[in-house]
Amino acid sequence: MPMKNRLLRRLYLPGLALLLPLLILYSGYLYYHSLITSILDEAVKDETGKADVIIVFGAAIAAGGRPSRVLQSRINRAFELYKKKMAQQFILTGGIGWGPPAESVVMKRELVRMGIPEQSIFLETRSRSTREQVTFAIRTCRSSGWKSALLVSDPFHIYRLKIQFQGSGIRVRNSAARSLPQNQTLFNRYLRMEVLKTLAWHLFDH
Repeated sequence: MPMKNRLLRRLYLPGLALLLPLLILYSGYLYYHSLITSILDEAVKDETGKADVIIVFGAAIAAGGRPSRVLQSRINRAFELYKKKMAQQFILTGGIGWGPPAESVVMKRELVRMGIPEQSIFLETRSRSTREQVTFAIRTCRSSGWKSALLVSDPFHIYRLKIQFQGSGIRVRNSAARSLPQNQTLFNRYLRMEVLKTLAWHLFDH
């Protein structure tokens, strides 16, 4: 091998060894910020309109089987959509978290108390993850012939929900239960948590 080629090789390989980790880090940085942008873009949307069904995703319950503040906001939003005649059917998801009853059971109890007919509510009580809740919702929509749904959850959660509905044939729209946190510390904390959960889904549950 000519001396010039050997010299170039000696310079090239160490340079590549240094450059490759930097490229990986930079790609990760770009992906991370792209993910933040996607989550925020979905979080600020309000796509409320008529649909076949309202899908409400569970959240932790409070002591004594009462709805937590977060869960109550989702119950109130679902009822508001019903009163506005956006949809008349419900899918409630959420299994047992800290203890019984299941989150969906608490939601059903509150919605029935508000005047929603029990026969309008489809319930699942065993899920432990967003993926399981989405799987049940898709199965129920398909068996009922529903093609469109309003998603009721927290705003940062909507992006992850939507990507899990992709390819299902169900047209889903954002009708988040709460506005984005005004407190900057809470805003950043919830956003970081959702970014990590979405990354985990892409890496381990896709």
